[in-house]
Amino acid sequence: MKIQKLSLLGVLGLPLLLLLPSLNSFFFTAGSQFTDMAITHYPNALTIQRGVTQKGEIPLWSDAILGGFPLTANPLSGLHYPPGWLALFFPLPAGLNLLVVLHLILGGVGVYQFLRGEGLSLVASLFGAMAWEAMPRLWAHFGAGHLTLLYASGWIPWLLVAHRSAFQLRGRFPVFPGIILGMVILADPRMVPVAGLLWAGYGFMRTGRPFCAMSLIHQGLRGALNLVIAAGIGAVLMVPLAEFLPLSTRARMTLEDRLVMSLPPERLIGLVVPEMGGTPEWVVYVGTVVLSLGMIGIWSSRNRKNILLWGAGVALFTLLSLGEHLPGYAWLTQLPGLNLLRVPSRMLIAADFCWIVVASYGMEMLWVDPDFLRKLPKVNPLLGVLGLGCFILALIPPVWMFGKVFPLRLAWSALGFLGVFAWLAIGRSRVSIKHRWWVFWMFIWMAIDLWGVDALSNYRLPAEMVVKEKATVAEAILQATCDGRPFRVYSPSYSLPQQTAAFYDLQLADGVDPLQLDAYSREMQQAGGYKDKGYSVTLPPFPNGEPATDQIHAKPDSRRLGLFNVCFLAAEFPLGGSGFQFVGKFHTAFLYKNLDVLPRSWVQSETANLGEGILSIPTIQSFGANRVALDARGPGLLVLSETYYPGWQVTVDGRSAEVIPVHGILRGVILPAGNHEVVFWFRPISFFAGMAVSLVTLLATSILWLRRSFARQRENH
Repeated sequence: MKIQKLSLLGVLGLPLLLLLPSLNSFFFTAGSQFTDMAITHYPNALTIQRGVTQKGEIPLWSDAILGGFPLTANPLSGLHYPPGWLALFFPLPAGLNLLVVLHLILGGVGVYQFLRGEGLSLVASLFGAMAWEAMPRLWAHFGAGHLTLLYASGWIPWLLVAHRSAFQLRGRFPVFPGIILGMVILADPRMVPVAGLLWAGYGFMRTGRPFCAMSLIHQGLRGALNLVIAAGIGAVLMVPLAEFLPLSTRARMTLEDRLVMSLPPERLIGLVVPEMGGTPEWVVYVGTVVLSLGMIGIWSSRNRKNILLWGAGVALFTLLSLGEHLPGYAWLTQLPGLNLLRVPSRMLIAADFCWIVVASYGMEMLWVDPDFLRKLPKVNPLLGVLGLGCFILALIPPVWMFGKVFPLRLAWSALGFLGVFAWLAIGRSRVSIKHRWWVFWMFIWMAIDLWGVDALSNYRLPAEMVVKEKATVAEAILQATCDGRPFRVYSPSYSLPQQTAAFYDLQLADGVDPLQLDAYSREMQQAGGYKDKGYSVTLPPFPNGEPATDQIHAKPDSRRLGLFNVCFLAAEFPLGGSGFQFVGKFHTAFLYKNLDVLPRSWVQSETANLGEGILSIPTIQSFGANRVALDARGPGLLVLSETYYPGWQVTVDGRSAEVIPVHGILRGVILPAGNHEVVFWFRPISFFAGMAVSLVTLLATSILWLRRSFARQRENH
């Protein structure tokens, strides 16, 4: 037993050992200079970390980008996911990297437990766990910075473990799957369709042993109960998100937007030839060992029904990943709920899981039946492995000759398949129980293959280099100041990266986030002087993927930008317009000061146009994430240059007043004559209502668990 525990610990702890020296680094996909870890997750985590440690509050609102947005309704904020708070106890980004490692290990342990529960040996289960932790698709998402997707993926194997525990094992916790699915929702609701389809398929497979109408009805009712539990746990995120979505640019996504990054059919060649960089969403490679053992697993006669069902899962999820290239898929995206989902290729995560299960069955055959390979007929999977290796090897000379560059990907694949064939051939010749040691070389070969591809597909940069990218621009802005008052910075060319702005505590009027307020987006289109051609995760949009030049013909409006408290503009190209004063060129960016900037708040005549007829400038007493306190003099309309959003409340001299959406986007309140203390509070009903539902759900499940525990104890006595 001790050897089993040590082997389990050694195999599953590999991600921590490999990443430990690089914890305080940012990882990027090979060939890319951007990662969502730096652009989105680091600034959000830093906002929450600073709010708790420096200001003594949990920020529900962020002013970091886009003129302000609700952290409570943003799935990428990390605010709702309890394990995500662990990252805040460490320096960033080390805490975020540690969280990724723990979720890779969580998923690996889940795969191990699932395979053991399916009756597989320790060796085969460890093989599956190791394959999951090293799966190139997961590491491609890591390089792209899709952290919440990795968090959610770590719970997927446990969803199936929970299903078997709740539905097949007598006396176990019946709502365990609902709790796990609730964690998937809190980690990343975009992964719910992937996890849900895999769970439904596994549930149908388990129901079929033996199949009967009553069993189907019984499990259907239990499944419905678990869905209610999952929705209840996820309510703290989903209720605010349901309020935000109709107000966001995501509500006007077109069919083309929803089918973005569908897997091109020709990319299926990546199943046998590794991607090693490129587009993370199109990584199909599962490794030569996993693919070869999967072929052996499908060939074997033991557990044929299970293996064929898992093989059907591989085919189904791979087909769904084709998205727009699959006839009828566009119709599916019209269904309620699915019309807000994007990136069909993420179904490949479920396909990878199915591949690992099938390959683990193949490893099981090699381990428990040493004579299996020798009993194979002349036409067998070994010939398929050899044929693939030789065919890919034959492609290397012509590709090298015409491309003038050595085809590393082809060489890697050919070596992988030929190496697998060699080890299987050795295993076929040495078939006794005493000579099963060669099986462990398959572990080593898989580790070299998968971890090697992972290493070549990503690169890392030190944290200081990333958070201080174009630091000279940020430092020049801080040195210039804006008359000592709060201000924002706008860049039409991403000349001040979000992680750099967050590190220097600068607020941006532009930004990168999949969820943006539609009203703000439309106003900024006028202020930035560009044309909005549809849904975009960036503001302003970069339709060609070239931030430095895509908006070179934009005509920023100094007055309109001034309404949003934009005091400085940084661009990779010179800006025209009389309202901008050139400050200097720093790094590659031209820095300008906006001469038409307005303060963060002002009092104007109620009948005047926005920003005109200013009567007085309030004094800001305190400025926090959830609370803004001002001393203002009326009468008139007090305008706070902060984004209007449901949940913001205001008091004037301690009495509740009405928050007015000024120009449809800024916050305002009518002041009577005299001096007044004005306080804006962010108290979103949707967030607190969702939290109440989540807490009640957790309380109910706790009571249910205690009752079943006591009942089980009474039965044992």
